[in-house]
Amino acid sequence: MVYTIAAYHDIGHHIDSKTHEIISAKMMEKIQGACSYIQENCDQDLSLDEVSRLCGFSSYYFSRCFKRVTTVNFVEYLATQRIKRVQLLLIDTDLSITEVAYQAGFKSLSTFNRVFRQFNGCSPSEYKKYYHEE
Repeated sequence: MVYTIAAYHDIGHHIDSKTHEIISAKMMEKIQGACSYIQENCDQDLSLDEVSRLCGFSSYYFSRCFKRVTTVNFVEYLATQRIKRVQLLLIDTDLSITEVAYQAGFKSLSTFNRVFRQFNGCSPSEYKKYYHEE
């Protein structure tokens, strides 16, 4: 029997748009749970091994599933969540950039500055200055 995409949705499955592989509803639920956990705990020292264990997957399998569902790898997703937290802290607080970086979970200022620039196209100080002038 050939199932259409709609049929898979009806029986609790999704189709990966790039690979056309079936993604089970259970896998989607576990990855969504992992994403929520990462969002809530991105200021902590999270590892792929830790989060994959929470989902009940091996690191390798979790990494593959995570990328299929979110379209980014674990490290990119974690960095994105940390940058989102940084952006809020830079705008809504008077904390120094160093304090903001550490509160968001970055362990190295050089890594923080590089990642921030990649995501925002400017330095953290330029970002803070821009939003505090408005």
